Amino acid sequence: MNGEKINIKKGEVMAALQALAQISNYPLPERTAYWLGRNFKQLEMESKKIAMEHLEIVKKHGGVELPNGGYQVPETIKEGEKDVPNPALKDLQADYDKLMSEEIEVDIVKVNLASNNITMNARMALDFMLEEPREGNVLVMPGPAQRM
Repeated sequence: MNGEKINIKKGEVMAALQALAQISNYPLPERTAYWLGRNFKQLEMESKKIAMEHLEIVKKHGGVELPNGGYQVPETIKEGEKDVPNPALKDLQADYDKLMSEEIEVDIVKVNLASNNITMNARMALDFMLEEPREGNVLVMPGPAQRM
């Protein structure tokens, strides 16, 4: 079974990975767990590319290497004898926001995730890979009380 190619924003990739990590220890039906794991691997590959792009943005805006090997743009810079807010942070944030809003194509398998253990935030982050809730072959639509 192949997935479907969908376009999602890079920021959605990162949010979905966090949501998948959150539910990774919940007991799920074997088939659901398998396809969620496959989706996780697809998104994880993309997140590594996104992380490299983010690193280049940080370096571009004066990021300095930290002892742990990471990079960070200093929050303040010296102006004469004073420490002042680093103006590069504003440009860094703008470039980061632009990066996270870029769309990429990923191969995702839609799954039926019928679980009460999932937070609303996790469900929203995973929405692009979830099937509509169904009972048998009938699409379940929320009633008026459930829509609120």
